[in-house]
Amino acid sequence: MDHQLTVRAYDDEVVIEGDKIALRSLAELLLTLSESDTPLSTHFHLEASAGQLTPGSVNLVLDHDEWDE
Repeated sequence: MDHQLTVRAYDDEVVIEGDKIALRSLAELLLTLSESDTPLSTHFHLEASAGQLTPGSVNLVLDHDEWDE
């Protein structure tokens, strides 16, 4: 991602915050997962330690499950 996201987790909610570019990049990752030709093994790890999320963010894993067409 070109711009960083912030991910915070609370007791009963998760907050994802970012600028327009970061949110669009996140949307592109989610769209990739929604494509029917994307292998089920595909998933994305976003981590603060790798510079993909702002420092202090909780790590975020984007994954998908098999669904009926």
